[in-house]
Amino acid sequence: MSLVKLGTRGSPLALWQADWCREALEKTHPGLEVEIVEVQSSGDVDLRTPLVQMGEVGIFTRTLEWELEKGNIDLAVHSLKDVPAQIIDGSSIVAVSEREDPRDVIFLREGSTFADLREGATVATGSLRRRAQLRSARPDLEMVALRGNLNTRWRKFEEGQFDAMLLAAAGVIRLGWEDRVTEFLSTDLLLPAVGQGIVGIQALDGSAAAELAGAIDHTPTHARARAERSLLKAVAGGCIVPLAGFAELGGDLLHLRARLAHPEKGPVLEAEVEGPTADAVRIGREVGEKLLAQGGAAIVEQARATG
Repeated sequence: MSLVKLGTRGSPLALWQADWCREALEKTHPGLEVEIVEVQSSGDVDLRTPLVQMGEVGIFTRTLEWELEKGNIDLAVHSLKDVPAQIIDGSSIVAVSEREDPRDVIFLREGSTFADLREGATVATGSLRRRAQLRSARPDLEMVALRGNLNTRWRKFEEGQFDAMLLAAAGVIRLGWEDRVTEFLSTDLLLPAVGQGIVGIQALDGSAAAELAGAIDHTPTHARARAERSLLKAVAGGCIVPLAGFAELGGDLLHLRARLAHPEKGPVLEAEVEGPTADAVRIGREVGEKLLAQGGAAIVEQARATG
């Protein structure tokens, strides 16, 4: 196989991810040519509706999957945090990047830390996960929806449309915006999204492209991703809920922490499990079962009923 077509969204961050993937593939496989194919997702078409109201799982990945299924592209590159638990039959996440900083970051108009936010300040984020966890830490804050690529979001911040803005550190770092960040928030305050900071590469099972991509897989990160995505599958399935999951490695052990909450009320549920890295999928499932047993099942049932 001398030419690989790599599908990606067209945002600056998505193109960064595609460039990373292309360079890694061409370096690992001398003589291989990788063509980047831009595909517009439904999430990129509608930039006005808040994500929490769109109610569609895989809003940023489905179109890429369809192109993969039709054979128009050989590989699809995603921000792994955007990839739902269920992907198209006959395909797999065959490789992942090394994980970038998984934390969330905050940009403040005034002050130098999250603690400096005045009572009742407006905080912009499109993430149910961030909103639920921040609500627990600071119920006085007013959450406002935020859509668009990073450049659009930064423009809105500079225009003073809100007091603070939350983004994933990984995208900010990859676009060279690290010096703009007011504070990197600890995972104790905001536990990351499943797959946050990881680039995932999807291919059809058994394809030549799958074998080529498998050669650039970052094995330690993939173990963490398996645990987190197993958690996602156990809890959320095909619905959208405020779920956070973060796996860390220590020697031969994997430690997975997770949080789940109702989008608007009630406590944040927490669970964690540690075990052999080889049991990553089982660990994810066990953590998910713990959350569901604590009351998470009712949260998921309501999300399915209203989704």
